[in-house]
Amino acid sequence: MFKMNFCIITLIIFWSSCTETINELPPCNNTDPCAEDACQPQNCIEDTTFVGLDTLWKTDMEGGNIKDMFIDDESIYVNVLTNNSFYIASYSRNTGELNWKYSNELGSISSMVLYNNKIICQRWNTVLCLSTETGNEISNHSIDIARASSTYGYLLENYYYTCMRTSDESEEYLLRSNINDLVSWEVVYTLNRSDVNGSRPNIESTNRWLNPLTQDEILIFQHRMSFPARIDLVAFNLTADSILWWHKDID
Repeated sequence: MFKMNFCIITLIIFWSSCTETINELPPCNNTDPCAEDACQPQNCIEDTTFVGLDTLWKTDMEGGNIKDMFIDDESIYVNVLTNNSFYIASYSRNTGELNWKYSNELGSISSMVLYNNKIICQRWNTVLCLSTETGNEISNHSIDIARASSTYGYLLENYYYTCMRTSDESEEYLLRSNINDLVSWEVVYTLNRSDVNGSRPNIESTNRWLNPLTQDEILIFQHRMSFPARIDLVAFNLTADSILWWHKDID
């Protein structure tokens, strides 16, 4: 009798404890099926993409910093700075396979542009051109008109522009060469120190504009100078070989 009463009391205790509301469990995550506290973990699908993008291919590159990158229909071109040098490489856009790799004794390339089947690079006075197909040099020329005042160039239409300055810093030149040449260079504009009240002449940020009324080719650039500091904005009519307008000492 005692055992029967004990069993009945035990059953009553268990029954009463099961009917009590459990409030201590935290609510499950109903929005993310992959979360640790997901309500429906069976619906979790792991994301194997990179920021939502499927990985087409991956390639190992020699260590360094990618300074420039260009892409055309077939290839990806990179200018990579390593610890003590540089290289330019071409990789297949579809497979990531290395097409070719180029380097030389310059140590680094400061400016790199892509034009059709050519890669144009500059390091101070040296301007070189590579074939996008093979990586072979088409040209490698050191401009001897003056010393480079900038390590950068500008690709405008069919010409590559860069700037040089005389050793005594009395004149700055804006030069250009046809994209299919890059050996013969012409001075298209000259800035004298005397024209800018003694500031060291310097030309930057060259752009091209075609006048829709006259079809004249206009170059827009800055006289961006120091010692003393001064900024001018200039429009030069390349067709007429004359200054169209010149805003001096702008803020």
